[in-house]
Amino acid sequence: MVAADTCSPSSHATARGSGRGRLGYHVGAMSTGSSVKTVKMVVNRRALVRACGRAAQAGVGRGGVYDVRGSALVIWDAPWPSLPLRPKGEPIGMISWHWGTPAPPFATIHRVEAGDGHTVEEILDHLRRLLEPTPREEPGEEYR
Repeated sequence: MVAADTCSPSSHATARGSGRGRLGYHVGAMSTGSSVKTVKMVVNRRALVRACGRAAQAGVGRGGVYDVRGSALVIWDAPWPSLPLRPKGEPIGMISWHWGTPAPPFATIHRVEAGDGHTVEEILDHLRRLLEPTPREEPGEEYR
């Protein structure tokens, strides 16, 4: 579903906006009951790139719930029907970040949006799980 360049710091794709995404759908604003939180969570850039890769492996195009867009991760409540690949319902949340902030080896999570019936913490938990080292890695390996 997502090519490696869609989660690289040089990618300029957006999860929201006036255009259509790579999959041919538009991710617009979430429902009016959504909550938005501005955060400043600094993470290792390599760890976030790896987390984006994991999200892409569990992406909507592969029967999962994630849609990675350059500097954003959109989370859906359920996998999409196989074909045609179209959104089913509303996203439950979105996480946005800035690459290379505060310095090139880092990224800063700056916005978390939770849809109706979901919490910002629940949405952040998705990212935390994606950032966890795999069992074969030692903690700290993402910094080497």
